Amino acid sequence: LSSSSAASDVYKRQDQKVYQLMKDIFDTLHKDLFESLKMGLAICDMDGVLLYVNAAYADLVGYKVDEIYKLSYWDITPKRYEEQEGVQIEKLTQFGEYGPYDKEYIHQDGTLIPVRLHGKIVDIDGINYIWSSV
Repeated sequence: LSSSSAASDVYKRQDQKVYQLMKDIFDTLHKDLFESLKMGLAICDMDGVLLYVNAAYADLVGYKVDEIYKLSYWDITPKRYEEQEGVQIEKLTQFGEYGPYDKEYIHQDGTLIPVRLHGKIVDIDGINYIWSSV
């Protein structure tokens, strides 16, 4: 087993573990209510890989929910926000939360969508994730 293959296997197991934990959380929190919110909600790992989004988040950027999982947060963020994103990540690291933060997302059709983000670190089974509302 190569090191990249082993890392991939660990990541897949970790994703499955996160998925099950989130499913349990959402089942407890009445997923129907969560999904019916007009506010976009997303959970990503600390590298920006999107692990969960609700329909409002996916709609905002013009993707179906299953399509958006092929993207990362950085795929829908214009490059000109890199410096500001660094500031928000620093806040997240220091204080456990960021925002409110105004920026734009890149819609699937290429248009820029103004958004206001808030987020915080959530610990799920000892692993930090970013929970963001848009």
